[in-house]
Amino acid sequence: MATIQLCFDSNGSLVTCAFEELHTVMTTKPSLVWIDLDIREHDTLHELARKLGLHQLAVESALLENERPQVTVYDDLLFIEFYGRRDNDPGTQLDEISIFVGERFLITVRDNDSPGIGLVYERWMDEGHSPREVSSGMLMYALLDELVDSYFPMADALGERIEELEEDLLNEAVEYPQLAIHDVRKELMHLRRVLAPQREVLAKLVRRDVPMIDDQVLIYMSDVYDHMLRVLDWIDSYRDMLTTLFDVQLAMQSHRLNRVMRTLTSSSIMLMAVTLIAGIYGMNFTHMPEPEWTIGYPMALLLMIVTGGGLYLAFKRRGWL
Repeated sequence: MATIQLCFDSNGSLVTCAFEELHTVMTTKPSLVWIDLDIREHDTLHELARKLGLHQLAVESALLENERPQVTVYDDLLFIEFYGRRDNDPGTQLDEISIFVGERFLITVRDNDSPGIGLVYERWMDEGHSPREVSSGMLMYALLDELVDSYFPMADALGERIEELEEDLLNEAVEYPQLAIHDVRKELMHLRRVLAPQREVLAKLVRRDVPMIDDQVLIYMSDVYDHMLRVLDWIDSYRDMLTTLFDVQLAMQSHRLNRVMRTLTSSSIMLMAVTLIAGIYGMNFTHMPEPEWTIGYPMALLLMIVTGGGLYLAFKRRGWL
């Protein structure tokens, strides 16, 4: 469904506008219209393309799903593929949004109200922008800024998960530590594949040869670009932390294995010593004085106990048992 989110008349004042009045409003300067499509409808988008002169290639890209983040500059149109976070979603799911930026209009195309962009409208109304700030470039900045800022809570949640995972690994409270590390690392790799191309998108937007972005908007877009770099730095640091956790987990696993091997080896040595005494005492040679001893049996038992106990104390002192 297509909805007119914002409409400014020639005086920069916010007005209520219907689709039938778009042509009249947009013939005056500096009018601005923001149209939001919460579903990728073929007919609706092509109708808007006919009315607003959208480029056919941009329209075809907007109708496709799971497109790579990109920015394409046409003669009088800017087309952006970007990704944003779902509202109230604790996970790392990112949804695609297509943005058309013209001289006096901005069109957003998304699926089922995702990603959420309602805060852009609220911020615009609360901040009370002056008529000179009513431009498609400034509105595009507000939209991209909201999408990038939505990554920070997601990055914070990932950082907390990694810290909890580290604590559980050190306390040996994770049943399958390698699987837990792999799951978090898989999410980070997915985010990296999506967000890294968006850094290039923002880098292209902060150049001075992009239409609809004047010097005033350029200052704000540079701030959005810095925020994206910060998020990517966090993701890279989290990936390094997971690599370190994986190495620590392997070291702990090797240490546990060595500890088990020391325990088994110590137990085997004690059993071998006792078995040696029993084996010697149990030999049936003719000339063997020990079988004729009256105290031979208790002496053999005592020797076994003393030898086994001595070895046990020696291994216990070394921490092998």
